[in-house]
Amino acid sequence: MDDTAARNTYQNLRNDLACIGWEAEQQIAWMREHRWGADELALQLDDDYPVAWALRERGWLPEAADQMIKEIDGLFKSMSGEAARWTDDAVRSDATWTRLRDLARQALDAMPEQPPA
Repeated sequence: MDDTAARNTYQNLRNDLACIGWEAEQQIAWMREHRWGADELALQLDDDYPVAWALRERGWLPEAADQMIKEIDGLFKSMSGEAARWTDDAVRSDATWTRLRDLARQALDAMPEQPPA
C-alpha cells in the first residue's frame, strides 16, 4: 500500500471511530439519515481495520489505539447474529454499546489527527 492509500486508511479509521464514539442519539440520527442499520458502524470498521497493517508497518497506529480498536472489533463480532443488539433501543441502552462508544473515544484520542509526516 502506498503512502496516499495508507493516509486515506488512517483518516477512514479515525472517521469510523468518531462515528462509533458518538452519543447514541447522534448515531441513531445518522443511521436514519442514511437509511442504514446500526450494523453499518461495524461494517465500516470491518472495511478499514483489516488494512491497518499498513499503518502499523509505518508506525502510524499507536499501540494503545490498536488494542482498543481490536477490542471494538471483537465486541462487534460478538454481537453478530443477535438482532436485538442492533436496534435503536440497544444502541441507547445496551452496556456493550456504551463500552463501544467509550473505547472509540479513547482510541480516537490516542491517534493524532494526522499520521506522522
